[in-house]
Amino acid sequence: AVSTQSTGASGMKQNNTPNQTRKKKKNQNQKLKTKSWLHWLRREDWDKEEVKTVIHWLRQILAILFGLAFGFTKFTGFIFAVISFLVVNLATVSVYYSKYLYKASEDDEITKEFSHEGLVTSFAVFLAVWIISYSYSVGYL
Repeated sequence: AVSTQSTGASGMKQNNTPNQTRKKKKNQNQKLKTKSWLHWLRREDWDKEEVKTVIHWLRQILAILFGLAFGFTKFTGFIFAVISFLVVNLATVSVYYSKYLYKASEDDEITKEFSHEGLVTSFAVFLAVWIISYSYSVGYL
């Protein structure tokens, strides 16, 4: 096997096989992909409409996931389901907005506007997916 020498973290020379070198390059590439994906989530140059769109689709994805989870686990109980969906939906969007998208501004109207963006449609999607997946799982469809 061919080995190459490289300087490690301690400053001493280490022997690396080509397989180890490939693994190091693969790890570096994965870190770059993860960094660019996280950068997409934390974009700071979005305008107001783009933020609204991201929040809208985040809510739709949550609605589909919750609807499938509640339907295929054959969950019944409308009050608990609605309350838990709304709490998780509002909390997720609030955390996402405050952690990744919040720009220092004193305008709380914008924050309120973002907190309601897509809430009603995501609730409708949640109910539809829950009903369809529940009906499928119990054999009605």
